[in-house]
Amino acid sequence: MTILKTFMIRLNRTATLIALLALVLTILSPTAVFASEIVDVENPTPLELKVAQGYAGKFCNGVAMGLTQESALKIAIAENRKPSFNPSLWTAVISNDKQLETIDENKIASLVTSMVVDKCGDPLGLNRQTDVDEFTSYFISTREDSLTSR
Repeated sequence: MTILKTFMIRLNRTATLIALLALVLTILSPTAVFASEIVDVENPTPLELKVAQGYAGKFCNGVAMGLTQESALKIAIAENRKPSFNPSLWTAVISNDKQLETIDENKIASLVTSMVVDKCGDPLGLNRQTDVDEFTSYFISTREDSLTSR
């Protein structure tokens, strides 16, 4: 009986040590890397944020409804082709805001990518910088193709 008790005590100590080691390793080693800050986009204006949210929101909603990334991106771009199609920009359209004409498209692309990564990037596998960069260039090329095919 004493042999069984000493065996159980040693087994309990070993299990505790293994659990503690696993906890320390889990805390100290990262399991996933997310690129939440994709590029250094300095102080976006509220108008730029609204434009980017229009693209990112419609893209993520399309993917959530079961569309492919390509289809969701094409629809998001088509629905945001003109500022009058984006309800959050209607006040800027009505007031004839000149900032709509001077928006930097590369900055918008970076903002859209950042928002997509935050909203729906994990299910899409946008957790490595190369994937994020590919999505940014894909967004830019798809948007340019859409604008030239009007």
